[in-house]
Amino acid sequence: MNCIEQKLKSMLKLLAVFSALLIFSSASFSEEMNWKSRFSLEGKERPGPYTKDPHIWIYTKAFAERFGMPDEWISDELKGVEAVAWRKISTGFSICGWAGKNSACNESKSNILELYFDTRKINIPWAPWSRESDQLDISLVNSQHFLSPRDCELRRENSISPVGYRGKQCVQRIHRQPLADPETKNEIFMFSKGETYRKQGNFTRVEAYDKQVYPSLSWLQVGFFPQSVNMGSRNDNLIISFETRDAPLGKTLHLFHEITLPNEYIIKLKNHIKSERKKSRSFYKKSLEIN
Repeated sequence: MNCIEQKLKSMLKLLAVFSALLIFSSASFSEEMNWKSRFSLEGKERPGPYTKDPHIWIYTKAFAERFGMPDEWISDELKGVEAVAWRKISTGFSICGWAGKNSACNESKSNILELYFDTRKINIPWAPWSRESDQLDISLVNSQHFLSPRDCELRRENSISPVGYRGKQCVQRIHRQPLADPETKNEIFMFSKGETYRKQGNFTRVEAYDKQVYPSLSWLQVGFFPQSVNMGSRNDNLIISFETRDAPLGKTLHLFHEITLPNEYIIKLKNHIKSERKKSRSFYKKSLEIN
């Protein structure tokens, strides 16, 4: 065996060892991949920066096991959905002009609720005009939010439902919803209220969706303001119903699905909002001062 052959043989051995190490390390990495190892200081092998998860979660045990989520947010009282994640985040824009001052600006924030459905358990009534995925509300996305088309051009169709219709069709208002009654094709909207509250619930709509964000898992994003939901009592669980109606405060024509969010989860959301309000009080006080 000459020198070149020996070197080649040595290189092949090293390559084999290196490949085995890669397989081992990738297997170890996949076993350790979970929420704590990625998004908490305690779960990291070495101290260092990590991405903080801004969501307040609640989910089933099966969802936690599938996606490596902490056991502390598992709930047996969560019904009609696999997981829920709420956050109040910056849109990346500023709101200015408080108290008539051009320089008085604060950060624009949005309240978002995300819902994950196991499509093996729940048959989601997707509308025939819905896409595989879509971002209906662009206020959290990009510069399109600041465009004002002059010739009645719309990004998406406006809602034609008596629940969603808001006047002029040449203005982008409430988008046509991706959920609909399979028979009548009436758009489905969501209404939330406490389980003992006997009057109308609070209206909300789909802002983004993905029919299969993971195998057998659909995802919906809706606007959700916990502090404005009508509750029958402080101890109420919260019900989110998927309905067709003849008006925003009208009669329910058809009830398609209900989600139950435990009372302790709603309290957690409201407490978070209270702490955020305390931070913003000083800004508004300063803005209203007379120069």
